[in-house]
Amino acid sequence: MLTINHNESALKARRRLNQSGGILRTSMERLSSGLRINSAKDDVAGVAIADRMTAQIRGLNQAARNANDGISLAQTADGALQETSAILQRIRELAVQSANDTNVGTDRASLQKEVGQLQQELNRIANTTAFNGKNLLDGTFELQKFHVGANANETIGITAGNTQATTIGAHTVRAYTTSGSGGMSAAVTGAVASATNNATTSGTLKISGALGAADVTVYAGDSARDIAADVNDKTAQTGVTAQAMTQLQLTASGGGASGGTISFTLRGQNVTDSSTITQDVKISYNLTASGADGSGDDAALAGLAATINSYTGTTGVTAKLNEAKTGLILEQANGYDIQLTGNTDST
Repeated sequence: MLTINHNESALKARRRLNQSGGILRTSMERLSSGLRINSAKDDVAGVAIADRMTAQIRGLNQAARNANDGISLAQTADGALQETSAILQRIRELAVQSANDTNVGTDRASLQKEVGQLQQELNRIANTTAFNGKNLLDGTFELQKFHVGANANETIGITAGNTQATTIGAHTVRAYTTSGSGGMSAAVTGAVASATNNATTSGTLKISGALGAADVTVYAGDSARDIAADVNDKTAQTGVTAQAMTQLQLTASGGGASGGTISFTLRGQNVTDSSTITQDVKISYNLTASGADGSGDDAALAGLAATINSYTGTTGVTAKLNEAKTGLILEQANGYDIQLTGNTDST
């Protein structure tokens, strides 16, 4: 005959022993780690909260390191700018010295040679100042972002200007007309005000240089290239040279932006070999702007700029976003005029 023998007291004691062992292991785990929650079984909600806070802490720690990198970058640029400032002070000192009529042409020519060497040093500093392979002072460091927060879009934007000798203090001839300064709000909503006329008016520029002074006559409708050529015709008398570059800025204005197809004709002049070819290109782009603050969608504007740049080989015109990302800057590096005509929209 079969019988089942059991000892209920022993079974209870064993179960209690196992429970005590589990409690002991949990206590030892907490003692060794110093944490109340070591796994989800300790506190499910607590684990979720702890993970979120851990992500925040690690993000802030990395943001602090990013900020320190940004500070190092700024210090690198600052050191170069201090040297640039010293060079500019020396150039100004030489200019004041040259302005004294006790100097003769030979003296001023010698002073100009030193200025030329200082300009070369300015260009060297601008072209070689870099941080982690990125040039800082040659005009290419634009709209860069430092991520200084634990979450998305917690950034600081920075743009460093061009400190080359050909850019610092460059004289700019500006012309404004009603037709040439149409609001980019029109462009963002599908229409661009025409910019067909060169608004340069007649006048005289007084040029004073190391070798002397001369008057340059500017005629109505002259392009920047024409004016620069006239200045360079007087170089033998003044020692001054000029380089022309034409920019057309389209800026956003008005209340908000909406999608639509924008079309216009871009006229530019491209230089090939010794000839100059005037080209008209039809630009058509579907905007998808959605901004509510009048600035439009920078991605849409960047797309329009890319479309314009796809024809640079034909027109000689390049486009880029302005610093505030509220419009476009069209540029003709050789100083020829830029014209916008035949504007239509489907908004």
